[in-house]
Amino acid sequence: VTNSASTVATLRIGEGDTIGSITNLVLSGANINLVKSGAETNIVSLDGSDIAALRVEAGTLVVTGEAGMRLSAASVTVAEGATLVIERTNVGTSTFSGDGAVETLDGGTLEITYGDNGPADTLVWDDPELPEGNAFIKVGSNRAIVQTAGMIDTDIDVRSGALVFSGRTCTNEWYRFLFNGTQYGERNQIAIGDLRVYSGTTMNADEEVAHGIGANGNVLAAGTDPSNLAQGQCVAHFATTSTKPDGQTQMNLWDLRNAFDNSAYNAVLSRDTYYLYNNASQTWVAFRMAAGNNRVQSYLPVKSYITWYWHPSAWLFQTSPDGIHWQTVDTRTGAISEANGYGSTPFVIKGFLADGAAGFDPAANVTVATNATLDASGVAGGQTLSRLTIDMTTGGGTIRGVTIALRGVIDLVNVPEGLTLHDITLPATFLDVTDGSNFTSWTILVDGQPGSTGVPKWDAELGQVSLFDGAMLIKIR
Repeated sequence: VTNSASTVATLRIGEGDTIGSITNLVLSGANINLVKSGAETNIVSLDGSDIAALRVEAGTLVVTGEAGMRLSAASVTVAEGATLVIERTNVGTSTFSGDGAVETLDGGTLEITYGDNGPADTLVWDDPELPEGNAFIKVGSNRAIVQTAGMIDTDIDVRSGALVFSGRTCTNEWYRFLFNGTQYGERNQIAIGDLRVYSGTTMNADEEVAHGIGANGNVLAAGTDPSNLAQGQCVAHFATTSTKPDGQTQMNLWDLRNAFDNSAYNAVLSRDTYYLYNNASQTWVAFRMAAGNNRVQSYLPVKSYITWYWHPSAWLFQTSPDGIHWQTVDTRTGAISEANGYGSTPFVIKGFLADGAAGFDPAANVTVATNATLDASGVAGGQTLSRLTIDMTTGGGTIRGVTIALRGVIDLVNVPEGLTLHDITLPATFLDVTDGSNFTSWTILVDGQPGSTGVPKWDAELGQVSLFDGAMLIKIR
């Protein structure tokens, strides 16, 4: 069953507390929903289906099939009091929500995946709702940046690309607005009331870390390269003016220092007019934080009392470690209105790398596939690793920035027939680890069970673990 791209189709099962099954049906379409309602149990077999949403609103839905079968849904929701049972088959999704129950039978699995093969990073900001026993799975060749407020409390499975844990506070000193849109797309002067930057996510005056930038002669000449900014300085690519527009005599117009004085009465106005929608390279404002103020989580432009549609309505907010290499951490369009200006809720920045990450449960099992990377170097206080699975057929990937627990387990799976696990280097690489020598105290399992293996040995220079035959290993602490 397929559906027209211009419409949304919903297949409902169980309405009116009916009992029934749908078997051997293939649904295909990014605009097809499967919804289970009613208090009874219903059964579906939808191997090869790829749909927009699977929603279990009430009762029990059993997704069944043979081993190797798969149902893919962009989102899966199991409402409170409802149950999703996955029997033998696999249900894959990139978004899971709801407080209902998920049960797996006879090898059935629910895979919640993050990542894709595109060039952009996948951002994991909200703490994921993962059913008990499910792993956090990274797929796709791109990078996934995890900036969750809380720790990931499930196993970690990096199948491809990179999974990087980052904090939520950016510690770069350089920031920049690239204005690229006005309300009507007309040629106007650029008006700015305030550019406020916060170390938190609320408009708390105590957290306003850009206040005072540009004061005391610290506004550089228009067009100065931002890399030349000293701490507490700012610059605009465009020249500003103190000539007031008609009807705006109440405004106090001066140079760019007025953008950081926490006063919408004191405004900034460009000397020339611009078409902002295609001219961002000529309409930027850059600034460097004063000493000790390089901690940013959000920002908010504030409209002055100049004609409202002269204020930029679209921009990129960027950060840089050196004023040369810039990364966009927020993008806005249509962000101003006559009545509300830019609103009263700061815009949160995301997608950067910084220390202070929440990390994952130290007891979690970690699997990193060949050519894939797990980077936990940004985890606050260090990320402890105590359990690792390595595929001996396809190989393992790279694990960076972890602390090796005093006691732990390496589980070797898919060991090729005839391969002896003695005098062999395990196919995984460890970079920038702490206490790597603790590997010598770890237990080696084969497919989850004790097996005939050598004793683990840590090679700090190569960042690898080997299994060697030795009569005795004595470790003195």
